[in-house]
Amino acid sequence: MSITRRETKLGPRFDVEWRLPDRSKRRKSFKTEREARVFEAAIVTKSVSGDVVDPRAGRIMLATVYQSWLASRLDLSPKVRRGYEDIWRLRIEPRFGGWSVGKIDHQSIQKWVNELAESGLSPRTLRWFIRC
Repeated sequence: MSITRRETKLGPRFDVEWRLPDRSKRRKSFKTEREARVFEAAIVTKSVSGDVVDPRAGRIMLATVYQSWLASRLDLSPKVRRGYEDIWRLRIEPRFGGWSVGKIDHQSIQKWVNELAESGLSPRTLRWFIRC
């Protein structure tokens, strides 16, 4: 982890550079050294607690995350896998498939669940959708 100062046409910039668990490097620039130090402290805190820190991760589309998750679940029986795929295709993908992960929040999910409940789905079915 390091903070380096560099000069630009707009004035000095401070770059924070850190490594992810896979040893790839990430860098983020700030206008002030104070902002850079605060960000660096947050990175250190998150890495000590075991959280992976990649600011670009929130830009990944939910559809991409779903496909990798499903591919990693080798323990699913064909029937359960088919059920997950159907729920994804019919309910989740039309609503959230094109959203970036960073844009999905509790309020959006709760609104979606409320709409599903109002459409007449049973509580058991809703629990199954949410569990997916």
